[in-house]
Order: sequence, then C-alpha cells, then structure tokens
Amino acid sequence: FVGELIFQMSYYGILVAQRIFMAIMVIFCPIMFALSLAPPWNSAWSQWMSKFLSLSLWGFVTYMCLYYVDFILLYNLQQDLVAYDHLLHGSVNSWSQIGALGLQGIGSNCMYAMGMLVGAYIIRFVPEVASWLIPGGVSSGAATAAGSTATGIASMAGGAAGSVAGGAVSMVKPKSGR
Repeated sequence: FVGELIFQMSYYGILVAQRIFMAIMVIFCPIMFALSLAPPWNSAWSQWMSKFLSLSLWGFVTYMCLYYVDFILLYNLQQDLVAYDHLLHGSVNSWSQIGALGLQGIGSNCMYAMGMLVGAYIIRFVPEVASWLIPGGVSSGAATAAGSTATGIASMAGGAAGSVAGGAVSMVKPKSGR
C-alpha cells in the first residue's frame, strides 16, 4: 500500500508539475521574446524555447520509464497467477505446500511494493532525461556567451599584439624625407 501510494504521488506529481510549469512558461513567452531583441539577452528566446520543449517531453519520458517499470510489476503478477493456479487446481497436496504458497504471496507482495518504489525512484529522473533530449538551454547559452567572450578577448589580444608589432616595425624602419 505504501509503495503504491508513493508511486502514485510521484507519477501524478510529475504530470501536474509539467502542466503548472508549462502554464508559467506560456505566460512569460512574450517577455522572453521581447527580451531577446535586446543585445544583452539575445539568447533569451532560444533558451525559453529549449526549456519549453524539454518540459513538454516530461510526459513522454514518464511513460517510457513506466513502460519498463511495468515489466517488474507484470513479472510479479504472473508469478502470483501461477502460484494461485496451483492452489486452485489441486496440485497442492499438503499443508506445507499451502504454507509455501502463503510465503510466496508475502514475497510477491514485497516485490510488488519494491517495483512501485523503483518506479517512484525512476520518475524523479524524468526532468533531467528530458533535458538531455533537447540541445540548448542555459548551458548552451552560457557556452555561447563564454565562447563569444573568449573570441573577443583573443581578438583584443591579437589586435594588441599587432599594434605592438607594427610599432616595433615603425621604430626599426628609417623615416624617409629628412
């Protein structure tokens, strides 16, 4: 019961969070577009777009994770069906076999709870995995800014080196006209 409760809380929580965050992103869409027109924030629109696309993939990634978690749960349920089939169709002949089936039932309940807890644990990685699927965002914008800063510094250094070299050449070259 507790495992299923935690799993359902994680599952519905990620889907509700996606809807809330997408609504907030839609509200700020015009602001990000307007900010992208100003040079200091020229990447605001592309960052907003990559975040919005990443956020819209949360549902898809959640369902992909659940698809694989369901294999654990399906295996446990199939083992329960086999055990109960033996019990109902008379292949259980002694009290010790009935006790073994009871213990197997307790174990399968524990495995079912474990499957639910694994599902809840996997769901917490959905935002990170969705961000892997869409290139860009803050890290890409920061890399672009860092790259342009490095290029600017390199060109300034190159210009300074060129002017020093040019000054040295003019000092060595004799002045004509005297």
